Amino acid sequence: MSRRRAAARSRMALCAVGAACLFGLLPASASAARSVTFVPSFSAYTHLGEGGSFTAALTFSGSEYHGEVAPLTGLTLHLPAGITFSSAGFPTCSKERLEQIGLIGCPEGSIAGVGSFSAIVWFPEPEEEPNGEVRAVFGPGGVLYFVTEGRSPVLLEDIMEAHLVSDSPPYGQELDVQVPVMETDPHLPAVSITSLTLNLGSTWEIGGEEVSSVTLPSTCPGSFAWGADASFVGEASEPIGTTTTACPLSGMRAITSTALTVSDKTPKENVPVTYTATVTPTSGGAPPTGTVNFFTYGCTAQPLIQGISSSTATCQVSYSDPFSFTERAIYSGSETDSGSLSHSLTVVVDGTEEPLAKEEPPAKHEEPSAPPSTSSTSPPPNSSAPPATISSSQIVALLNKQLVPSGKVATIASLLKSGGLSASFTAPEAGTLSVQWYELPTGVKLAKRGKAKPVLVASGQTSFAVAGTGKLTIRLTAVGKRLLKGARQLKLEAKGTFTPRDGGPIDSVMPLVVRR
Repeated sequence: MSRRRAAARSRMALCAVGAACLFGLLPASASAARSVTFVPSFSAYTHLGEGGSFTAALTFSGSEYHGEVAPLTGLTLHLPAGITFSSAGFPTCSKERLEQIGLIGCPEGSIAGVGSFSAIVWFPEPEEEPNGEVRAVFGPGGVLYFVTEGRSPVLLEDIMEAHLVSDSPPYGQELDVQVPVMETDPHLPAVSITSLTLNLGSTWEIGGEEVSSVTLPSTCPGSFAWGADASFVGEASEPIGTTTTACPLSGMRAITSTALTVSDKTPKENVPVTYTATVTPTSGGAPPTGTVNFFTYGCTAQPLIQGISSSTATCQVSYSDPFSFTERAIYSGSETDSGSLSHSLTVVVDGTEEPLAKEEPPAKHEEPSAPPSTSSTSPPPNSSAPPATISSSQIVALLNKQLVPSGKVATIASLLKSGGLSASFTAPEAGTLSVQWYELPTGVKLAKRGKAKPVLVASGQTSFAVAGTGKLTIRLTAVGKRLLKGARQLKLEAKGTFTPRDGGPIDSVMPLVVRR
């Protein structure tokens, strides 16, 4: 099998009438040539009567589909009775936001688990084998999204939608996962998934208490029963395995607390910063052992190093975009110590290389705006603040009026010289404003939507303690600077999101053209 690390990118879309429209139905005997293994397990030190996580690991092999296993189109996991999986109270991320912005646009705490996958593709060379991560994300209304991100040797991105429903004994709930057919080239076979590992279980602070999305009963019936069904292209769903797992550990564990610090709260782009999680037993005792998961992607299962009275784990990361990033750390627990969740910590990435150009004077009807800030902005004295309760349509109309900049500060030359721009914005009520500029290049497709994948050119964010006028600083990304340097004119999309303090995000998108 070829292992060449190609730089090509694979386009994937969901066939409107199913994969059979291209390749025809597989023969009924196809499943006889297929082998599937299903191995469920609890995470280390998951305790009865507490929150925890579980993993479902599946491998697929066969030769019935162009010499490989047929593409997976559906998966059902049957969870043991007594184990509950729920997203109630957890932050959520919409499918639209995942498709347009990606995981970086999802709120803190919406990640429900981290897994992995591998696959066979026939593009750009026969039988390439990319692999990557699978992120489980809580969606609105109880839906769950599994976001696949394969980076080597080709790019594979897609979103699998899953729903949780009641099951019949010996199971309690079943998780139905819809796996889209991932196409590369119309003349080539679709992608075949060869392994899929789904990990589920996260902790979040809800109402001042730490709550786990997966909870276990206080007693175990001797073992826990699991099952799995799968469907492959051109075939109906069929059982692929049943098994049992031993009872997890039981007994009281020492309570711990986790604190999070960072080496720099305002780092520059692409400059490494280090997060340190310190785990301490609240009633004294031996320093905890085990691992810490950071919300930062790529910093899962970082080992604890024991000290005199506490233990520490670190995560080093560099940010390539000037966003505001909120991080947390979760101690997974051990046989003797319970897990714990740190408070959130926010860093604001500074993407400027030169001082920003002076802002154009505000309109005559506006009062002078406050200095730029990423924390909170108050209305100027004597300003007439809009009422506290504003409809979403009013917020969209306000975004539409203020989202697209104009004048000399919005020219390519000025943007490159200053590294971005500053602009006045009038918030209709207390909340947070974020603005992103995207270029939509041709040739690289985003999963299933058939749209070009957006490239972030610039972004900015600020908060308003109350309604009023303040200043928003929009900074160019490193990619944005490169694009602008080689362009006489650039067509962009300006996306603004205003999130009222007591409400959900409200978006508006406007076309934007910048010229020399």
